[in-house]
Amino acid sequence: PPYLLSRPYYTLFGAEGDPEKLAASIAQMTPLLEKHDNLGLAKQALESVRQRAIAKFHDTFVSLKLSSLSSLLKLTPEEVEKRICKMITSGHFSAQICKKEGVLWLEKEEEEVEVAIEQLKSALTSSMSSYHKAKELNTALSLNPRFLARIAELGPSKEPSGSTYFPAQGK
Repeated sequence: PPYLLSRPYYTLFGAEGDPEKLAASIAQMTPLLEKHDNLGLAKQALESVRQRAIAKFHDTFVSLKLSSLSSLLKLTPEEVEKRICKMITSGHFSAQICKKEGVLWLEKEEEEVEVAIEQLKSALTSSMSSYHKAKELNTALSLNPRFLARIAELGPSKEPSGSTYFPAQGK
């Protein structure tokens, strides 16, 4: 039956996100992949998975030791450096390699930085707006005779736990 032919490929599909598992599956299935003329495709898939793994680090870290990256990807530091250089020149991300220190310095794109700054500005504006609204409400309540009478009626011992009344400053 034709579905039996695809069964071995499910092993590759299951290892797709992990470069180490995928490399092991490809090594184990090399004769079958060669027979079906899919070995080149499997190697391309492995390269893509490794590139995605490196790209994930770009989103998280500012710098990485090439030795750490090579141990995570199960490649030699030279192979990692070669792949990173290829990714930098093809425009996947922006980075610099310091060979003396053996460190990869990942650079954030200007657009990413600008977006982060705009998000921060928006959050600050929202926080300041909320602060001013709370201050206005505090002022309005501290000038409301019914509210003041209720506070006086409750007295300090009847105040609900955890709540604090702050009278408006200067009023």
